[in-house]
Amino acid sequence: MSSSKRNPEPSQAELLTAFQDVGNTVRWKVRKKGVRIGHEVSCRDGRGYLTVTVNGRGINVHRVLWIMRNGPIPQGMQVDHIDGDQLNNLPKNLRLVTSAGNNRNRRRQRNNTSGVKGVTWNKACGKWQAQIEVDLKAYYIGLFDDLDDARAAIVAAREVLHGEHANHAFLQGSGGDRP
Repeated sequence: MSSSKRNPEPSQAELLTAFQDVGNTVRWKVRKKGVRIGHEVSCRDGRGYLTVTVNGRGINVHRVLWIMRNGPIPQGMQVDHIDGDQLNNLPKNLRLVTSAGNNRNRRRQRNNTSGVKGVTWNKACGKWQAQIEVDLKAYYIGLFDDLDDARAAIVAAREVLHGEHANHAFLQGSGGDRP
C-alpha cells in the first residue's frame, strides 16, 4: 500500500482550519508540537520547495495553497509555477497542468553550456544544434553557425510546440561564441 493511500492529501476544509493564506506561503492557525500559532511555514524540501507536514504526510506549500484557494487537485494534474520560481506561490503564478505541461515549463538545466534551453554545441559539425522534445518525441530544429540564430529558431519552435507552457530560460549575457 502506498503512503498516499495511508495518508491521503488533506482536504480543503482541513487546510483552511490549519493554515492562513499569506500570499507566497501559509501561517499556522493551530498549535502543533514545535510550532506556534502564526508561525510562517519556511521549511524547504531537497528541491527548494516550501513544504509542511499535515496528517503525517509531507506536502508542498504550493499544493496546500492551491487546495485552499481552489479545492482538490484533480487526479493526474500538477500545480505549475508559471514563472518557474518555486517560491512564488501567488495565485496569478500557479496553474493546473498535466505532467507533460509541467515538463515543458522546466527551466534550463544547470549543465547547459549554451545558455539556451534546447541548444547544444555539436562538436562533429562545429555548429549549434537546436532540438525540442514534446511528449517523448524529439523535434530536430536544425544546425546553426551562430548561437543567436539557433536561439531565434528554438524560441519560434517552442512557441508553436509548447504554446502557453513555453519557457525560454536564457542565461543573461550569453553570446554567440562556441564553448
